[in-house]
Amino acid sequence: MPAAGSELQSAQELGAEQPPQHGELQYLGQIKHILRCGFRKEDRTGTGTLSVFGMQARYSLRGDLVADLGLLPEDVRLLHWLWDLPLMALPPCHALCQFYVVNGELSCQLYQRSGDMGLGVPFNIASYSLLTYMIAHITGLQPGDFVHTLGDAHIYLNHIEP
Repeated sequence: MPAAGSELQSAQELGAEQPPQHGELQYLGQIKHILRCGFRKEDRTGTGTLSVFGMQARYSLRGDLVADLGLLPEDVRLLHWLWDLPLMALPPCHALCQFYVVNGELSCQLYQRSGDMGLGVPFNIASYSLLTYMIAHITGLQPGDFVHTLGDAHIYLNHIEP
């Protein structure tokens, strides 16, 4: 059971009158949460991490940047599996993304088994958001949301100032 006050607040807990939090503030909130509530763990590099399990954020991709999808919008099998171990030196941290179409908007959810919050995660947010924009553009949809689900979200101990 987490310590009192250690949970991230859900949108429902924040109340419907609260505007959605800007993506950068969500990310910084995740960093603060890991620093405050993370568990110290050893890692494959021997550096050590502060880690939490099961972190998620939603980033709105809506805007005027892209016009109008020809994808099969009702298809729930719009998955991109990123795991092909025989062809890889290391297992990828980002393992699966799923695309979802509703009301003319394309959203993407990425599952990432492990996320270095200081280096890898910002790049993954930017890359998969851009990928969603690109697919929306070529299919005639509007970008919707990017939902980022992390298994082991961590900060390396040598990235934390004493």
